[in-house]
Amino acid sequence: MTAFDLSQAPDVAEVPQQADLSEHRLAILRQAAGELGLVEPHTAGITIPPSTVTKKGADRLLEYTMVAFGTDVNGWLGSFNALIAKDHKHTTWCGIFALWAVKTGAAVIAKDYAGALALAMSNPRLAFLAESFFDFYEPDYTDGDRWSTYKDLEWRAGPGITFPTGQGPQRHAKAPQALSRWTSRGERPPIKPGDIGYVNIPLANPPPGSDGFSHHHFLVEKIHRVGNQVVYYTIEGNFHDQQVLRWKRSPGAIEDIHAFYDIDTLAQ
Repeated sequence: MTAFDLSQAPDVAEVPQQADLSEHRLAILRQAAGELGLVEPHTAGITIPPSTVTKKGADRLLEYTMVAFGTDVNGWLGSFNALIAKDHKHTTWCGIFALWAVKTGAAVIAKDYAGALALAMSNPRLAFLAESFFDFYEPDYTDGDRWSTYKDLEWRAGPGITFPTGQGPQRHAKAPQALSRWTSRGERPPIKPGDIGYVNIPLANPPPGSDGFSHHHFLVEKIHRVGNQVVYYTIEGNFHDQQVLRWKRSPGAIEDIHAFYDIDTLAQ
């Protein structure tokens, strides 16, 4: 498989969507696309009474974080001030955004963790922002409880996406599948729109103790193939100055893709 010249790739609107996508995958993509342009960290957003000016999209970042971390409220609550503050960054939230889309696409909402969030919601500034989304998104799927296990997926700082082991509070990290597993045999990786893509990006100035890479997550929106070349159209959070943007990637290109999470088996 050779890299596609992404400068020659057609616009995302010109690429037809795959026809056999599940209800969940389509919901994931609707959720992610609905966030395009809503987060701009250097633009003023909502003012929390009496006078706290937040960054544009502070409420969106709070929802991504609440839903992705689930019961692990202490995993993000200490960085709440940086989350809402203009010109500040609370964490690397690309994977948080991707997991939020997968979970809300499965009808999981912040209110599902109301018990764990009760103390956090006593913070009036946090509660003010959460009013816009706390019980907002609750689609009526025809297959109902089929999606309930996605509530158990939770983000953890360090491991990333985790799932219960079935042994008390212990959780195990979900690892992405490397594309090389298929490309090394001349086969197409079974990525579908709605899956979470993954790439290791070398850091110019890695902090002490790091492995020298940024581990970037994103959602695959569409796939375009020409012969043995492929373009993955993506929706990416915390990208190009902490925004939610559409992008293009191709294996072997500068804008690469190394691995993916199959969302059909993620909550297993």
